[in-house]
Amino acid sequence: MAYDSSYQPTPPEKYNQPQCIVDSGRLLFNAKEDSILMFSSKAIALSSISSVNIDTGKFIANADRIDLGLDANEPLLRGNKTADFLNDVLSILEQIGAGFTEAISSPPGSPISSLLTRGPQIQGRLTELKRKVEDLKSKQNFTL
Repeated sequence: MAYDSSYQPTPPEKYNQPQCIVDSGRLLFNAKEDSILMFSSKAIALSSISSVNIDTGKFIANADRIDLGLDANEPLLRGNKTADFLNDVLSILEQIGAGFTEAISSPPGSPISSLLTRGPQIQGRLTELKRKVEDLKSKQNFTL
């Protein structure tokens, strides 16, 4: 079973305190009127040879840190913030492209005024975007 490295439960066959073991060909828990609640002071383990399935209208995982995999250390990117960031970068690239299409050097070999004007503006926006990169990473959700 997969556990956080800071805690490994004692296997049932080695546990020397009172415990309840339910063993059967199939178990069904059904709450007709309300909820099924499970609590533990340390861990709740779900394990299956094939799969673990959760079907619901809405799934909420509330934890200080959510790891998708045993050695998860790559933060997930936050969807809306990443989309906004990429749209800003694409906007800047569009401006660069527009500056290139309008660029005419007159007389030949002289500085191109449209690029000289847009260059510092674009550099400022890119510097601002670089400061936002860390904020794109989730502080809570990680993957492999």
